[in-house]
Amino acid sequence: MSCEVNEVRSTIGGARSRRAAVRIAASSCVLFLVGLSGCLTAPVYTLPATPDPLPCLMPVNSEDTVIGLAVSGGGSRAALFASGAFEELAKLKVGADGLPVLDRVSYISSVSGGSLASAYYVLKKPTRSIPMLDAQGEVTGNYKKFFSDFKVAMSRDYEGALLRRNLLKWRWVNPAFVAKSLAEILGENYFGVETFGEQAEREKRGDAPRLLVNTTLYNDGRRFLLSTIPREQLRFNWAEAVSRASTTAVSPGYQANLQMRAEQLNTMPPKICI
Repeated sequence: MSCEVNEVRSTIGGARSRRAAVRIAASSCVLFLVGLSGCLTAPVYTLPATPDPLPCLMPVNSEDTVIGLAVSGGGSRAALFASGAFEELAKLKVGADGLPVLDRVSYISSVSGGSLASAYYVLKKPTRSIPMLDAQGEVTGNYKKFFSDFKVAMSRDYEGALLRRNLLKWRWVNPAFVAKSLAEILGENYFGVETFGEQAEREKRGDAPRLLVNTTLYNDGRRFLLSTIPREQLRFNWAEAVSRASTTAVSPGYQANLQMRAEQLNTMPPKICI
């Protein structure tokens, strides 16, 4: 009987030792990977000097009526939803001339997954010379094909592809390398080598609305905007607008705090054509 008890104790003790060894090994792996991630620093990119004024920037024209479209984020689901929303706006006629709402949109502002759909739309849509609706108010053949391709493209699982690439190439340890994987996937599956310079030409011809892609700087949380609109026209002083709209007197101290916060959060568009 005592031999059986000792044997059971020995078995339990061995199992505990093995579990402890597994925990130690797992902890060591985690510490190693954490240390490795600290050693992998973000790559430094040196950008060439650009001409002044930049060829990809176009000032905003004065218009009596401006219709803008705000496209929200939410990953691949937002991109797919937006592709369907664009199509429905193309079917909705307004005004005496019966033009579709989407044809009247002159600005598109987007974030996150909504930017994927918005960028695809402005880069791939048919030119201005091709109508969205025919004489019977139905979507034309060119736009039917475009919207069909649009929804197929937005149905692709780019998030899964991003995860696999980051895992297989060990890029997940550094956010800069994760962003590199995303840029590769977007280029391979959606945009090719299109640039904002080429987008500026589309906007100039009236083939596409003005696009504003809103992002956030990783290190300090400030808004970073990609667009063909010049920097000075993007720096809206909302602190001054708040003060003007206020029904009560604004103290100098409060005004100074508002202005400081406005500068902290203001748009930081890039100074290059990409």
